[in-house]
Amino acid sequence: MINKTFKFLSLILSMQVTRQTMIGEVVQKYPSSVEIMLKMGLHCFGCNVSLWESLESGCKGHNMPDEKIESIVTELNKFVATQKPIEVPKDFKLEITDKAVNKIRYFIAKNQKLGSGLRVAVIPGGCAGLTYQLDLDQTKEEDIIISKSGVSVLIDKATAAHINGSNLDYVESLQLNSSGFVVNNPNVQKACHCGASFR
Repeated sequence: MINKTFKFLSLILSMQVTRQTMIGEVVQKYPSSVEIMLKMGLHCFGCNVSLWESLESGCKGHNMPDEKIESIVTELNKFVATQKPIEVPKDFKLEITDKAVNKIRYFIAKNQKLGSGLRVAVIPGGCAGLTYQLDLDQTKEEDIIISKSGVSVLIDKATAAHINGSNLDYVESLQLNSSGFVVNNPNVQKACHCGASFR
């Protein structure tokens, strides 16, 4: 009886997905949930479904009836109950190449953002569920800061769980719009065919 009660309470505590939960919140905590949503008709994460809207809004945007929305919520909760949310590894590591350091320094000077660092963030987006966003930013209280040769890379805790053991580089290319920072991430399980997103 105690075992059954404990299992029941565990299930209730883990059922955190509702119709009002943002799609992006589910994807960021449980990247593999993308598979469930794709199978149930919530597809093309980078286009038709906004990750910053609720599950209900995203489903209604696909003309899904209430019964279908409820079944998606139910399936997601079943999935979430079997998963552990990603956590920041205690031994977090990010390698930064000399090319990346020089380019961070260059962009800080060019944009007159003295005291800023390069923020590397993993956010919900793209066909596969997650995408990188890089920008100059100020340090926030909860940031993990990786410093090298006087420049800083700023990482929030949710991002750290996705990029542990990665390498941040800068690639120069003669092709139009092909130069830029690159995160070589060993944790990627699957990437979309265009290479713009991963999980």
